[in-house]
Amino acid sequence: MIARGICAYGATTATVTLGLTQKTDFALVAAVGSPATWNVWGSYKGKVTTGDLFTITPEATWTGDMSVTLTIANTQDLVEAYKILVFKIEVWDNVTSAKAVGSTTEYLTLGKGDIEIDFEQAAPGRAYDVRIISGYYITHKGGWTDGKEDPLIMCQVLQRSAP
Repeated sequence: MIARGICAYGATTATVTLGLTQKTDFALVAAVGSPATWNVWGSYKGKVTTGDLFTITPEATWTGDMSVTLTIANTQDLVEAYKILVFKIEVWDNVTSAKAVGSTTEYLTLGKGDIEIDFEQAAPGRAYDVRIISGYYITHKGGWTDGKEDPLIMCQVLQRSAP
């Protein structure tokens, strides 16, 4: 038996460096604070106070569209105080004081503790407000620990389309 074989050898030594430019975040999110608080008693129903929750300010050169995700972070506490808790949420253009282009109205609730709102940017660097438009609640009889009635809402902004 005769063994035959072919051996090939090669090496790659070339490299390519991509010249990328580091930029800041495409948008900044600032908590405005909470709207005026409302009083919560046992076995009570009432209205949620309206107002701005967050301000989103895109970087001056970012021209793409965005998506906002709001999440109730302490649902496990809130269910001890509330039977029902509903927030009607929209994204508003800070300059025109109108609903942002493409923004939908979404309802953040104890049962749906995570919502997403897509919107289009009207102009680069223009600020937008995430706003409670209205809402309502119904509480349990009482007996919950102080602080369990206070919603904790988180906001995340994602790029929806590239500039």
